[in-house]
Amino acid sequence: MVKNKWFFLLIFGICYAQNNKIINSESSLKNDSLKIKSLLKIGQKFEEKSNDSALYYYLKANNLAKNTHWVEGELGCISNITAIYNIEGQYNKSLQLNLYSVALAKKTNDYLWIGRCLANVGTTYIYLNNYQKAIEYNLKALKLFEKSNNKDFLARMYANLAIIYPRIEQYQKALLYIDKAILLNEKGFATDNYIASLNTKANILCYLKKYNEAMPLYLKGLETAKKQGDKYQLAVFSNNILDTYKLLGKYSKMISVAQNHFNYCKDYGTNEMYSSGYKGLAEAYFYNKKNQEAQVFADKSLHYALKDTILEEMKFIYELKSKISFSLGDLKNGNYFFDKAKSIDSQLVNDDIIKNTQELEAKYETEKKELKIKNLTHESEIQKYKSKQKLWIIFSLIIGIIGITIFTYLQYKNYQNKKKFILQEKQLSIAEERIRIANDMHDDVGAGLSRIRYISTILKNNEGIKNSEIEKIISLSDEAVEKMNEIIWALNQGNQKLDELIYYIRSQCSEMVHNASIEFICEPPTNIPNVIFGWKENRNTYLLAKEAVNNAIKHSKATIISIHFEISNDLKITISDNGIGYNPEKIRKGSNGLKNFNKRIETLEGSLNITNSTDNGVTVSFTIPLHNKFR
Repeated sequence: MVKNKWFFLLIFGICYAQNNKIINSESSLKNDSLKIKSLLKIGQKFEEKSNDSALYYYLKANNLAKNTHWVEGELGCISNITAIYNIEGQYNKSLQLNLYSVALAKKTNDYLWIGRCLANVGTTYIYLNNYQKAIEYNLKALKLFEKSNNKDFLARMYANLAIIYPRIEQYQKALLYIDKAILLNEKGFATDNYIASLNTKANILCYLKKYNEAMPLYLKGLETAKKQGDKYQLAVFSNNILDTYKLLGKYSKMISVAQNHFNYCKDYGTNEMYSSGYKGLAEAYFYNKKNQEAQVFADKSLHYALKDTILEEMKFIYELKSKISFSLGDLKNGNYFFDKAKSIDSQLVNDDIIKNTQELEAKYETEKKELKIKNLTHESEIQKYKSKQKLWIIFSLIIGIIGITIFTYLQYKNYQNKKKFILQEKQLSIAEERIRIANDMHDDVGAGLSRIRYISTILKNNEGIKNSEIEKIISLSDEAVEKMNEIIWALNQGNQKLDELIYYIRSQCSEMVHNASIEFICEPPTNIPNVIFGWKENRNTYLLAKEAVNNAIKHSKATIISIHFEISNDLKITISDNGIGYNPEKIRKGSNGLKNFNKRIETLEGSLNITNSTDNGVTVSFTIPLHNKFR
């Protein structure tokens, strides 16, 4: 998927400040400088095998640099240490050390050193998902690189910013910076970053749905990767080309690209890459309506994804296997794989909630440490000022007045920030409350209703109790459980995409019709756009389809019921049967069923059309606008 391309780019784009690790200083400070460089080189060799061993040598080199008061050496060591902390997920340690390195670098008055340290701080903020802070520090670094006119660092910084801005949906700024980076790359600066810059620009264009403009960049990047013999980038670019052909609807070109992608992944050799390669083949054959082959490749992809428990990959493959099964008419397996995908999606949602909570805690701890460092620095400066000035009282008063003014301003800014934070927390609480309601309904209401049904079933076998009454209790319990599950499905944010809605309608209506021993026909569209519904729209649309199918089952005496979907700027759902039609005179005016149907259509701002024929049965069509829902 296009959204996953950013993961590949992030590693190339943000770590450049930590790749310049060997210290090249011309200073003839101390004999220990050679030992420090040797320790750094040893640590770098261990990075490929053991992060713990690499960290041991970096810390040893750092202690030696501190003891010998070699500032540039210490800065180089910190750059290596924080790179390991970031890889290990110790972002708070990394941030604290990088902030210290900025203060240390300022003592050198070297724009390049200060800029690199600022960029390292920005890198850690990206890992913390604090993109505003990341942009702030990267822009500070950019200004220093512009002052020093170092084109290599400028090219890397432009590319870095181009990766961060799409995270806050500022795509035009991202395009502006990536064009600057590519221009410098083509002039011979930071050429090792050229291929990543091509990928970055193509991805931005894909976010803007300019797929035809993105494709030449992907192809150019693929050719460059071939010349460089870069196996990883070959896999990345071939995957992006495959996704873009799918988005363009050029399915016939997908199979050859998928085969090449598989070969590149196979050369790389990891379980994740094997899974990606087979997944690409499965998708390509599915969109070319070769479902048997698609099923074989999907099974192989799932095999490798399960080896490393790659949840995102497993969810995608189960969704694909569900679509393949439905296309083959295997409703049982289609529903089974659909449920598996939903289960993994729920797990991912829970993981995200835990992760967001941890990130908020980490953010709070980080801000506390930043404030502590600032306070210590300020205190040191005051002591230094006191020792140098004779007119201490006069200047203290002046500083006091300025300090009060600054403090008042900072308090005001802090108040504004707190208001913003509280609003964000409120929105997060609402989302969490929705999940809690859904879970409570499932755990408490569902369990209670199931118990009613169990007790009623036992009572049914006792004499003296009317079976019709018991059957009514059981029926009402089943109906309540079913409605509860429908509400839970609609509340789940992961189920609010158009493709999820269509396959849910098909799955539920298929079960209803087959339980009534009626033939069911429904083939979802093969290319469903990325459209987000709200949970209310999701539920109302599903209930319209369910009610129409239910009416056909109860009243039409049909042998065939079909559902057809059409997608353009609107979603059109048509439910038809080959039954006996209905007599309009026998329908009560203002009946609750028809009122509810019209009310749901009105809520969705859609339209309804019913065609009735005693020869051809009833056709119910409703159209729902999709404007402002595309992503």
